[in-house]
Amino acid sequence: MPAGPAGVVGRRQMAVAMSTRTCVGILLGLVLAGCDGPGGPDTAGGGSHGDHLPPVGIKVKPFAIGRPDVVLLITGGTHGRLEICNCPGPQPGGLSRRSGLVISYRRTFGNVLLLDAGDFFWVKPEDPRNAYVLRGYRLIGYDAVVLGDHEWAALWGPLRRLLAGQPLGYLSTNARARGVRLPAQRAIVRRLGNVRVAVVSYLGPRTLWFPGGSADRLAVEGPEAVARRVAELKRQGCVVVLVAHAEAEELPPLGEIPDVDLIVRGNTARSEARLLRLGRTPMVRVGGADFVAAVAMKVRGGRIVAIDYRLEAVDLKWPEDPRLMSLFQAYAHEAMRASYDSARGLRLRYVRPEKCGRCHKAQYQAWRRGPHGRSWRALEAAGMTRQGDCLTCHTAGFGTATGFRSPRQTPGMAAVTCQECHRSNLQPHAQAPARHRPPPVIQDTCELCHTPRTSPRFNFKTYRLRIGCARVPRVPLKPPRRDLSSRSAARRAGP
Repeated sequence: MPAGPAGVVGRRQMAVAMSTRTCVGILLGLVLAGCDGPGGPDTAGGGSHGDHLPPVGIKVKPFAIGRPDVVLLITGGTHGRLEICNCPGPQPGGLSRRSGLVISYRRTFGNVLLLDAGDFFWVKPEDPRNAYVLRGYRLIGYDAVVLGDHEWAALWGPLRRLLAGQPLGYLSTNARARGVRLPAQRAIVRRLGNVRVAVVSYLGPRTLWFPGGSADRLAVEGPEAVARRVAELKRQGCVVVLVAHAEAEELPPLGEIPDVDLIVRGNTARSEARLLRLGRTPMVRVGGADFVAAVAMKVRGGRIVAIDYRLEAVDLKWPEDPRLMSLFQAYAHEAMRASYDSARGLRLRYVRPEKCGRCHKAQYQAWRRGPHGRSWRALEAAGMTRQGDCLTCHTAGFGTATGFRSPRQTPGMAAVTCQECHRSNLQPHAQAPARHRPPPVIQDTCELCHTPRTSPRFNFKTYRLRIGCARVPRVPLKPPRRDLSSRSAARRAGP
């Protein structure tokens, strides 16, 4: 049985079910409708150099305490939400505008520490969006990322692979995995101007849930372990921030820890617009993908002497970061491609296009000369061969077991190959071409990559002609030949 309250598990199971029904529809709406960002050139998934440059940022209004020594920007409860759907009208949220907010604060105030209070993963550990969230956090430039209960639920292999794949300042002060080494620190210390800021965390045992029952593989220490760490950091002259990823009833002992300068309440989907207190310690509560908490501090001798707090909505006033929108584009392509093939009961095993060319010689030669056959060269010319969000549309099967990994490892996949468009496997077609004819290329398949953002002038009819594949004559489906040898022999023998 999963550890923790039954209500926690029930809420998450309901969320998984809702995601299965709505995720693909939302992705289609977001990608096909386009976004309020610069369009790229008319190449599949090409984007532009501008799509990989951060925005300049805007001027942020000053705080009431004057020029702060340090500003903390705090997020929490992202829950795998890369972007938002604006179907009913503008809504706050999304990593692209969150990045614009962070860039604007760093431009205005300079000494900014960016912290996430945990639960940035979606509830299904194996969901591909989790890796994209971490890629987004790296692009935004997070200083400290707390491992919450959603992350620990990904034990053990998935969590280790995800964290190792995207190096960040992962934080877990009082919890560690038994038998698995994770790249998580007990404390994260950053020097911002003349101030040293230390961040520690407390993971409340009542927040934990483990599908399949593996809670015994996680060692969780009590508040006293955090108190010892805080005392050590305070002796070093640090301003200490404690992130409490805990249930409400687990909070009071944390308010009694001496020398904590600020508490951040995590494990919540609701943000408070006012500064709270836990005991004598100031506390902020932030959760959900649509808000960022901003805490301005004046510091003297390692102590906060003045503090100001505001809750910023991640709305349209903040500039959109095209790097994060390109990242979302890549995730949307991967998710829709998987859903598209799953609906047809298909699991592609990618092969080199030369194998298709053994029979389809004219089509293969036309493909080699066309834009799909030269898609990798377009990336090389633009200097974007290391951009993962470009590889999903400029290679074959990137991110899958048999698809593109690198030009050296999988040279035949460094292009948009036959299977990317025809969505079929070679073996059954090679064995019985008439019975297993690949389906015709349709507009929905093309629009997995040719979106209004990446290919604003895309027209299915005219672009299909540009591909230049020669038309394949239709092979009639002949009935199996009847064996008449026994009947003829009987007729010759007579009665």
